[in-house]
Amino acid sequence: MGAPNFYVEDASCIFAVDPQESWEWQDIMDNVFNTLEGIKYFYSVLKEDGHTDGRNYEGKYIAAVYSPEKYYAEFNICLCFKVMLRNAYHRGGNLDYELEIVMEGPHRDDRYYSVAELYDDLKYEYSAKRAIQYEKWITKWVESEEPRMRDAVERVFEMFSDKYVVAASFSNGETMYTKIKEEK
Repeated sequence: MGAPNFYVEDASCIFAVDPQESWEWQDIMDNVFNTLEGIKYFYSVLKEDGHTDGRNYEGKYIAAVYSPEKYYAEFNICLCFKVMLRNAYHRGGNLDYELEIVMEGPHRDDRYYSVAELYDDLKYEYSAKRAIQYEKWITKWVESEEPRMRDAVERVFEMFSDKYVVAASFSNGETMYTKIKEEK
């Protein structure tokens, strides 16, 4: 039984790296962090420690990249891209991120992986009409903000990796990849 070499959480493609020595892993993480820190669009870029919890594709967090906040009457929200370098199953690794919606207010500091998950909490705290209104506003904001952040983060990934997509995946778990050619 085979297994795909790469696992991707939220990135648009596979940003593959193939460091041979342990210092090269740290070098890639430092370069990605320092480059992300230089992007003025982000509200903040914080050093993130810890490991991802993937069983076969464990990785190390590099940074938490936050968007500017959006303020509502009772709370504010922002997007957070938790950037990581994930181990590949067989060889190498890939740059990836987990997208979170952060909601903060007087009595809350919550993180959600989707607007639908956030809405589930809102409908218990507000009237149905108000919860639906918040869901629409937040969905519209996330749909405009997330692509801008994704593009900026993935441009940084492109500087330090090769881009691949899945060409074929077989029933035994084996996977073939195709390198994305750079447009000139």
